[in-house]
Amino acid sequence: MSGKEEIDFRAIADAVARELLGEPNRQLSKPGELRFGSNGSLKVAVAGEAAGTFKDFETDEGGGLLDLINRSIGGDHVRALEWLEDRFGSNASAPRDGGRIVALYQYHDEEGEPLFEVVRFEPKTFRQRKSLTEWSVKGVRVVPYRLPELQEAIAQERPVFIVEGEKDVERLAALGATATCNAGGAGKWKAEHAAFLDGADVIIVPDNDDAGEAHADKVARSLKGIAARTRILRLFGVQRKGDVSDWLDTGNTIERLYALAEEAPDWRPVSRLPLSWMGDEDKAPRRKWLIKGLLGHNELSIIHAPSGGGKSFFALDLAAHVASGLDWFDHVTRPGPVLYVAAEGAAGFRNRRKAWLKAHEDIARPPLVTLERGLDLLAPAGDGLEVVQEAVNEIKDATGEPVGLVVLDTLSRMMPGGVDSEPRDVKAFLENAERLRADTGAHILIIHHSGKDTDRGMRGSSMLRDYADTVIEIKGGEDDGPLRAIVQKQKDGEDGRQYRFNLLQSTVGEDEDGDEVTTCVLDPIGASAGNEAGKRPRLSDRNEFARRCLADLLAGDGVTDVTLRKTGRVTRCVTVETWRSSLRDSLAMESDAAFRQAWARIKDKLLKSLYIGIEGDWVWLA
Repeated sequence: MSGKEEIDFRAIADAVARELLGEPNRQLSKPGELRFGSNGSLKVAVAGEAAGTFKDFETDEGGGLLDLINRSIGGDHVRALEWLEDRFGSNASAPRDGGRIVALYQYHDEEGEPLFEVVRFEPKTFRQRKSLTEWSVKGVRVVPYRLPELQEAIAQERPVFIVEGEKDVERLAALGATATCNAGGAGKWKAEHAAFLDGADVIIVPDNDDAGEAHADKVARSLKGIAARTRILRLFGVQRKGDVSDWLDTGNTIERLYALAEEAPDWRPVSRLPLSWMGDEDKAPRRKWLIKGLLGHNELSIIHAPSGGGKSFFALDLAAHVASGLDWFDHVTRPGPVLYVAAEGAAGFRNRRKAWLKAHEDIARPPLVTLERGLDLLAPAGDGLEVVQEAVNEIKDATGEPVGLVVLDTLSRMMPGGVDSEPRDVKAFLENAERLRADTGAHILIIHHSGKDTDRGMRGSSMLRDYADTVIEIKGGEDDGPLRAIVQKQKDGEDGRQYRFNLLQSTVGEDEDGDEVTTCVLDPIGASAGNEAGKRPRLSDRNEFARRCLADLLAGDGVTDVTLRKTGRVTRCVTVETWRSSLRDSLAMESDAAFRQAWARIKDKLLKSLYIGIEGDWVWLA
């Protein structure tokens, strides 16, 4: 060494301090700062802005690294430089491309003897070294971080947290918890690490990203048959790629962490491969339905149509039938609360709800709740996931039931600044939609636009179709006949099924000038076109009873010949109220509310199955 200007004193501070003063006080030292003496009165900074300086609080002395050397060996700075040359040679500084050292994490063996160091630089990079001059760990034993503390915790049967980095380990240690990690971060866990956790109660806390999930699974699998207990604790509410330190920074406490760990289920290995053994065909979980034969429970679907093509009316009708527990076309629904995210035209959407209720006046207030705002489901740190989760929780608290369906209307309003033809943007949106599905347990229904060339299907990246379990396209209208909802893709099912409908105008009130406020409501045309021509679905016992009740009324007195406006033909009719009253007396249900629900389902099923016709106040057998 020919002069001070060639030496990176920050990089060699740790090694020099240990050479001069011996091993530091491990209890009082912390990353970036070594303490010496029984009381830790001598401090040497080895990382951060102060790296390469010291302070003796007993003698009130301080200075740079050369001053520390002179204090120990005597002489001046020239002699200190000679000492450095003699001890460390001419390669005493860190690699020049490593940046500025901001933290040092030393790994020890069972006896507390140093094995190697992880060096953190700024800009954020990590390097490992055996010693000050040897930036390699080849041949060094693989051990977990803070091994002596880890062994003590296992011996005392205290739980051990496994996180992804030394920074998080130190954060938890400062709060009194025992934590460890492996050098190198996610994906670098080895079987040698697992051997040190024999008999441990392990809680794995992954970072909030795909690499974190993969790392947690790898660690858990390595501990099978070694650890006494293994759990994976996922911390929700942190941003994408967030870690336990970020979670604590939001105001959470170590006590809350322990409480969540207690609630976490024991880890059980799940095959990562799509293996199916012959003879186990009936053991596979059956597909659960939201709308039987069309939309699966806890799946993802897309409805697309051109602008003004009726997709929102169609989606609202579908959602309202789920919320009401009514059969939709000829499909049984799984009733449950619905969250409909209407990102535009809130006033118009309220009118559509009013029109639907007017067309189904016998339905009690269904648990369909509208969230009238756009969401950010594009950016990893966007607020969309948290907003929907909060809304879902509020609905569950109010109804006592989990939300079964979340409608996102429209996709473009859920990815601000994104482009649906850009695969990177679509991938980011779909990842958030998948997290939303997993977090809520609901079916996620996305409303999207068709492209300018409707023959080419939905607009944007083909990734949307590939990812969805079900895709429905709406076509027709105007000169092309009734609107048709066509199933373009059906997971494990039949494509091509069609649902025909019209949009009927409905008056829902008056504006401030006394003019009528109108909107549209979906009017289904018979059962789905996927049925065989002329074949109507088999009725349940209650629906068949209601049909026979109407037949008996039409065979008795009080029948009126009515000229139907739609067809011009004359048919024998009774009033809807006559049929309703007769059925109410015959069914003898416990309450009016129970009958109203049953009546709505019966009338809806018979009408859509083409067993009856209704026009105005009149009903007849079709």
